[in-house]
Amino acid sequence: MATHPLRMRGATDAPDTVRSGEVRWSYRTSLGMTGGLLVLMALWGGLMPFIGSVFGFSPDGLATWHWDLSRGLLAAVPAGGALLAGLALLQLGRIAGLGFGRMGVMVAGLLAVAAGCWFAIGPVAWPVLEGHRYFISVGAYGTFEREIAYALGPGLFLGIMGGLACEFAALQGNPRTVPVQMLAAAEEPAIVPVADVTGPNAMTDAPTTAGPTATRTNAVPVADGPPAVEPE
Repeated sequence: MATHPLRMRGATDAPDTVRSGEVRWSYRTSLGMTGGLLVLMALWGGLMPFIGSVFGFSPDGLATWHWDLSRGLLAAVPAGGALLAGLALLQLGRIAGLGFGRMGVMVAGLLAVAAGCWFAIGPVAWPVLEGHRYFISVGAYGTFEREIAYALGPGLFLGIMGGLACEFAALQGNPRTVPVQMLAAAEEPAIVPVADVTGPNAMTDAPTTAGPTATRTNAVPVADGPPAVEPE
């Protein structure tokens, strides 16, 4: 049987499900990491306004564990949404190998984005809604620190994580149907030509000498020197 002129070095007969399993594992790991980061940020944004006074870093100057409308709507509500989104991604990452959860991942990502937007916009809109500022005035630098720690920072982080979750849902989809072509090009085996050693010109197709100066020839070798003279 003739050898195909192009062979893949290191090629195997393993089915595409092997590569698909690797992609599925990466998909589940990405969802788990995203969900874990969302949970951590939700705990920060929801608990720190209530315990910040212990460290002298209260956003509104109220006592520890003091509950009021501003802390409830500007801290607890968005933190609860982010926590729910993070837990959902953690759970969906566990069952992603079964082919479920694409729509759930999208909804969780949008919920995280909405929570991040309210973290960032809520304190700005609070004077319009309630007639007083959420952050206390402790100087320009101190107020800026609180805006970063309690509003802009969590909002930006949750928005990025939520956007990544939506991208996972849009690009990856059902991990069982991810094509092998989506893998990195670096993982593809190299293709090297192999000479056909079964044809009629098998001996002359091969290089005559080893090394970079090898050449191919079909000519008959001729001896050096003057032509031979036949005797009379």
